[in-house]
Amino acid sequence: MSINEGYDPKEIQVLQEEIAETGNLFVFKEEYEPNEEYGEFLFIGTHEGKPVVFDCIMYLLSVSYENKLLEEAEALASKQNPAWAAIIDAGNETEYPEDLEDFIAYTLVDLEEDEAVMVKEAVELDFNFEFGIGMEVSLNLDAIIPAEINEFISQYNDGTFEPDPTLYSFEEEEEED
Repeated sequence: MSINEGYDPKEIQVLQEEIAETGNLFVFKEEYEPNEEYGEFLFIGTHEGKPVVFDCIMYLLSVSYENKLLEEAEALASKQNPAWAAIIDAGNETEYPEDLEDFIAYTLVDLEEDEAVMVKEAVELDFNFEFGIGMEVSLNLDAIIPAEINEFISQYNDGTFEPDPTLYSFEEEEEED
């Protein structure tokens, strides 16, 4: 069994030095370009009273909603047509036949209109992560920006973070011509 280096005091010290240079409580992961919808970053917290690196992906609750909405539409399509199920299971949306794309598009509209899909803020932890603890965070924010990330980390590390239990639906706004 390999040792998770995200718990190693030497690795944590190196990350603390990198974080100190940023003026934030985190560093963005180099391989991921942050944007206002999501960000992937590392920060230091504690688990079972010991420091550990958290490898976190944070995204807007509206993105979580869109993903869940698409999953539901694809599930309904799979039930509607077994041939579509195999295509959907292959996971390549760019190769969906036109009739499947149409079915999903109409289903998305129906699901939105019926507010059949609802989401709430969440924090999920993965203790079997390759480096430290994996964390997936979905928050009802306008944008994923450093100030919001810092606020989350501060609250999480202080033990004061409470995800909003309110269920939300994010109906797409129609573009004006």
